[in-house]
Amino acid sequence: MRLLRAATLLALPLALAAPARAADEWGTVKGQVIYVGKEKPNQKANVDKDPQVCLKNGPVPTDELVVNAKNQGTRWVVVWLARDDNGTADHTAELPTHPSLKEPRDKQVVMDQPCCQFDPHVVVLRPGQDFVGKNSAPIPHNMHITGSKVNQGISTNPILPAGGSLTIKADQLKPYQLPNMVKCDIHRWMNGYIFVLANPYFAITDADGKFEIKNAPAGKYRVIMWHQKQGWVLGDGDEPDKNGKLVTIKAGGETDLGQVKLKGE
Repeated sequence: MRLLRAATLLALPLALAAPARAADEWGTVKGQVIYVGKEKPNQKANVDKDPQVCLKNGPVPTDELVVNAKNQGTRWVVVWLARDDNGTADHTAELPTHPSLKEPRDKQVVMDQPCCQFDPHVVVLRPGQDFVGKNSAPIPHNMHITGSKVNQGISTNPILPAGGSLTIKADQLKPYQLPNMVKCDIHRWMNGYIFVLANPYFAITDADGKFEIKNAPAGKYRVIMWHQKQGWVLGDGDEPDKNGKLVTIKAGGETDLGQVKLKGE
């Protein structure tokens, strides 16, 4: 009985300490992408089709280069983590995953066309999620999806009447480092992008160009960034590429990449 009590007392501090050690296995990656190029951002689309519907809320932005005039923060930059493989990024490898991220929160990721632009402009899916394209506008649109490499099979170009939709099932979508482009051939200024990534550690920069990836595995991983005007945004040296930058993610804290510059084309 005395030995059992002693064993219990010894185990108690270890049990209490376990959650703290578990928390220290994860960290947060954050930063901001700023535009330093010469091209004029925040352009308006040339709405030459269905203006009575498309312009009902005012001018339609192109979304190709959206920059906050106050801080040069750049929206719609996709940021994600990948495993490092001797200096290259393994974009298909699974990463240690925090318990809260084991399963996708939503089974579907939706891209709509409510007012002659894709909303949101960029979506990111992870394995197990369906893509749903919708048209909540009162006029027809089409959703011309161009598949690439491993996702060539999802190429499609249906007309979506008002209230129409299409679904691409999760088993048709494979992780890849480049997106699939989406266009509306009826309204030619409209474009968007669909990413499928291998793990839940991704973010899209907000209106201030900021991003934050929480509950990321601590250790050395590659941070990859992509924007439609430049392609790859980050690299180990001066030239960005698909391998991104090797970063050590702090355990139990924040790893701030600071300001990352995007030059554009």
